[in-house]
Amino acid sequence: MELKAKNIKDDLEYLREVSKKVDLKDPKLHDNIQILKDYFAKTPALAMAAVQLGIPQRLIYIRNTNLQKLENSEVDEERVLINPKIIKKIGHTRYWEACASCLNYMGLVDRPYQIEIEYDLEDGTCQRETLVGFEATVFSHEYDHLEGILHIDRAVQVYDLPEDKRRKFRNLLPNGGYEIISMEGEFEYEPVKNLHLKR
Repeated sequence: MELKAKNIKDDLEYLREVSKKVDLKDPKLHDNIQILKDYFAKTPALAMAAVQLGIPQRLIYIRNTNLQKLENSEVDEERVLINPKIIKKIGHTRYWEACASCLNYMGLVDRPYQIEIEYDLEDGTCQRETLVGFEATVFSHEYDHLEGILHIDRAVQVYDLPEDKRRKFRNLLPNGGYEIISMEGEFEYEPVKNLHLKR
């Protein structure tokens, strides 16, 4: 069976749901992680929240956070983060984000430059680490999915462009469209506007 990401045309109400905390003793946990791995064996997406594949649990798979190798389909960090939490947000960046669930919509989104996160591994071990730069952007995008928030909800500008044109657009911009505005100071998101799609 081919795995397809839920999308805003057919599954908007579902994508707006807040994902449930993962029970580390759930016998289905390993199978759900495998579903994510199987999806990334056939797609070049950077990362994915489990809810996008029909698993409404707080589970994120990260494949690629290397801004210089976004076109390299062989890169796979194989990172699985269970029940992630953001402890602290610092600095300010902007990037033209896209999403497997949001059709061709690309949005210019403000994100923290650095985040401190906490999450569980499948064996129950709790991890705490700091993500910096583009890695923080990728994680923050997926974390929003767990809260029922889409990148176009936060975007200050949105374009409807197919993938090849999005790639060309970013390639015309310095650093692929990723901008570091500040590396310091507490970061606070603007209130979610939801201008583009009804919540």
